[in-house]
Amino acid sequence: MKRLTQEGDALNGQVSLSLSKTCRNLLCLAIGIYGVVYFDSTFLVATAMSFITMYIGVVAYHRLLIHRSFKYPPSVEYLLVFLANFSGMSGPISLMKTHEMRDWAQRQKVCHPYFSHKNSILTDGFQQLFCKITLQKTPIFNLELEKDAFYQHLESCWFLYQIPLGILLYSLGGWGWVCGGIFLKMFNIQFGHWLVAHLIHHFGQQPQIMPEAGVQGYNIPLLALFTFGESYHNNHHSCPEAAKNSFRKGEIDPAWWFIALLQKLGLASQVITCEERPTANHVHLVVEKLIPGSLTKKNVKIA
Repeated sequence: MKRLTQEGDALNGQVSLSLSKTCRNLLCLAIGIYGVVYFDSTFLVATAMSFITMYIGVVAYHRLLIHRSFKYPPSVEYLLVFLANFSGMSGPISLMKTHEMRDWAQRQKVCHPYFSHKNSILTDGFQQLFCKITLQKTPIFNLELEKDAFYQHLESCWFLYQIPLGILLYSLGGWGWVCGGIFLKMFNIQFGHWLVAHLIHHFGQQPQIMPEAGVQGYNIPLLALFTFGESYHNNHHSCPEAAKNSFRKGEIDPAWWFIALLQKLGLASQVITCEERPTANHVHLVVEKLIPGSLTKKNVKIA
């Protein structure tokens, strides 16, 4: 699944304030704090909406759209991405471009600290939440999503869909639910996404080292439940195509539970999983392709 069509320079670039990110995040934080102070329901609704939308988002955005670790019928894929859009992260095309840029940079021998999270936690947090990076030579990616009419529409209107959600929340619980379910939720997700990304590139377990990659990931089991399995980032670095981030006994991956359920219902096929064999220092890639009347598996050794 090669998307890079032109190489760039991952090291040399300029970090500058992003007006759009700054205004959005500060506005969401201010309204969210206002809701917490004046409405009893705001914090609870924000927490619930953050977990629900990001749970779907991990499955729909990260493991389906970005890594194509399994396949859905188009109608199911569109529905999941549409529901994940209520997280308020950004449009699916922009989200995918940001992810491709970061992953490409981290696979280089050296990259800018903006991509590697190597600055102090305060500096990194400020840059990720309020700034953007402009590289001297930007790579070019070819994304199939950009040719899809549904994703083009969602890219243009992703923020507007918070309006009908806000109307629904207001009808259910008033302004406290709107403050929490729209604004504090959006800030929670942006902040949480950055904080987890910072932690999983600095702390935890590191069973495997990826050769040639300048940035390595770590596994943080204590965060697995709250991140839906995304905190097994060393596992993810070793096998990014996997629909299942848990490779070893005792590792939990709630996003995989959702995918496995859909697979049992016949809605997910061509599911890619990886597992570590205890007798060798490598990971095996397992591609499960549903064929009428049978289930075949193909093992590919990954160094």
